[in-house]
Order: sequence, then C-alpha cells, then structure tokens
Amino acid sequence: MSAPTPVYLPIKLEEKMTEIRQRTLDGQHQVYDPVRKKFVAWQPEEMVRQLLIQYLVGVYQIPYSRMAVERGMTINGQRKRFDLVVYDKNGRPWLLAECKAFDVTISTHTAIQMANYNSQLLCPYLLMTNGPVSLLAKVDFNTGEVQFLSNLPDPV
Repeated sequence: MSAPTPVYLPIKLEEKMTEIRQRTLDGQHQVYDPVRKKFVAWQPEEMVRQLLIQYLVGVYQIPYSRMAVERGMTINGQRKRFDLVVYDKNGRPWLLAECKAFDVTISTHTAIQMANYNSQLLCPYLLMTNGPVSLLAKVDFNTGEVQFLSNLPDPV
C-alpha cells in the first residue's frame, strides 16, 4: 500500500498577524497567548502557534476554552509537550496541531513526532504547519488509514 499524497491547506496564517498582541518587557519581546492567558517569550514557533490559534477562533469559532497549549505528557518514559490540542464539545481531543517556525520544513520527523503524541491523545485530526505550509490529516483508528484533507471539518 502506498503512502497517501499530502494535500496542502489553503490557509494564510499571516493574515491574522494584526490580531496578535505583542509587547517588549525588560528587553524581551513577548506575545500574548489567550489560551494560557499570559504573555510568553516571542519565538518563531510561538508566533506560528498564536497565528493558528487566531485562525481557529476566527474561521471556525472555536473558543479558547476548548484549546490546550504546550501541555506535558510522558511518552516512552520521556517528558514531552504537545503544541496545541483542540477539544470537541464533549471534552475529547479532536485536533492535534504541531507548529514549526516559518523557516522549518514540515518533514517526516514532524509526522513521527505527532504520531507519538497522538498514540496517547487519539485525536482524529492532525495538523502540521509552519505558517506558509499546512497539512491536515484524518486518522481512522479502526483501519489505521490516514487521509489528507483539503480543509478542516466543522468542529463537533
């Protein structure tokens, strides 16, 4: 069986740049994370995550209260942190997103990293993005098949 062909999502995260709150405090550039309800250090990956959060809120009307950012988990005895999880209306993990900096290529390594996280989370939708490039996949846990999608379904 051949690997599924990736489909690139037609989303433009950079259009959400004006919705990102930023500040400089004691010489440190920071960005406001509305999910964690605090300013965090500005990093390229963090900016992509914040742009994705604003996209999900603006386009899909997903409330911040149904999102989790950088929560810890243990995988094979090692502490890891996922980037972003969106929960469905019943509190079940629905979408796992892995954010990379604008200049980091979405790669097989990214997909393996997500698969490791998702072995515990069991999110049916997986989104990998570096801002300009976004890939979305649906996982069928009954068959083990992965299907790339051209758009995110409405959250349940």
